[in-house]
Amino acid sequence: MKPDVIGMGTCCVDLLARVKEIPPSNGSVHLDQYSWQGGGKVPTALVAIATLGASCGFAGPVAGDRFGRFCLSDFHHHGIDTSGVLIQTDSKTPFAIVVAETAKSTRTFLKTNGELERMSPSALEPGIFSQCRFLHLEHMGDLEIRAAELVRSRGGKVVFDADRYWPGMERAVPHTDVFIASEDYFEKAFETGRLEDNMRLVQAEGPGIVVVTLGAKGCALLDGDHFAEVPGFTVPVVDTTGAGDVFHGAFIYGLLQKWSCEQTARFANAAAAIKCMRMGGRAGIPSRAVVDAFLEDGHIDFMEIDRRVRYYEDALFQTDEG
Repeated sequence: MKPDVIGMGTCCVDLLARVKEIPPSNGSVHLDQYSWQGGGKVPTALVAIATLGASCGFAGPVAGDRFGRFCLSDFHHHGIDTSGVLIQTDSKTPFAIVVAETAKSTRTFLKTNGELERMSPSALEPGIFSQCRFLHLEHMGDLEIRAAELVRSRGGKVVFDADRYWPGMERAVPHTDVFIASEDYFEKAFETGRLEDNMRLVQAEGPGIVVVTLGAKGCALLDGDHFAEVPGFTVPVVDTTGAGDVFHGAFIYGLLQKWSCEQTARFANAAAAIKCMRMGGRAGIPSRAVVDAFLEDGHIDFMEIDRRVRYYEDALFQTDEG
C-alpha cells in the first residue's frame, strides 16, 4: 500500500539535555534528564502523522553513519515507509545538542550541519508519489519543485513548512496548496500590515490554505475567504522543541480526515501542546486517542506517552543495523 503522505526534508539527530542552570566555565551541573531523538522538521512531522494513525513515507537522502541508521530505525519503529530513501554512505548526519535550562526557561543549541548532499531531480522515483495525497516539504529547490509537480499532476496537494524566513523563500508559495508559516516568518517577510491582510497576499500567490502558528496563542488560518483565529491550550511546558513540527504533522492528519480547517487547527494545537509536556520533538507525540480525550475533557493519559519517553532514553543504542 502506497503512503498517503510523503515527506522530503533533512533527517537530523538531537541529544536533548535538561539542567536547572548552565554552569560557568570549567563548572559542572547535575543532568536532570537526557534523550536521544530524531529531529528535522519534516521527519518529525512524519513521526507525528504515523503516531496519530495515518500512513506516510520519507523520500530523500539519509547519511550512512550511526546517526543515519538511527534515523531509519526510528522511521521503521513508527511504520514509516523508507523505500524512497537514498543512503549516502560517506555522508554525516546533522546533529544538535539542545540544552534546556529550567531556571530561565531557555534553550541553547549546539549544532553541526552534517554533510548530506542534495539530490538531483533526476534521482526521484515518480512511482513513490503515485498514490500520495499530500507531499510535505521544508525546502523548495529544483528537486522539491519536481516532486510537487508530480504530486499535483496526480491530484495530490503540497504542504510547506515555512518555519523561518530567508530571502527567496517566496519561490515556494506558487507550488504550495497549504502554506503553514511561523509568526517569525510573517514578521520578517512583511514588515508592516495586519496579519490577516498579509496572509491574503500569500494566498493570492497560490495556496488555498494559509496558516500562521502563534506559539502558545494557537494559530491563525485563512481557508478560501474564511479567516479565523484558533486559540491554543495552556499546559505545563517542559520543552517546546519540535512543537511546530508536530503541529504540521497533526494538521496534515486532520486534512486526511477531511475535517474543516478550524477543527483541524484545534486538533493540531492540542497535539502540539501535549508534546510540549515532555522533552524533545518526538517523545511527547500523542496518539489520536490521547488527543481526542484531551479535547473532550482536558484529560491526558500519559501511560503511552511515557513509554515513548523511555524508548528514546536508549533508542540510539538499539539502532537497527540492517
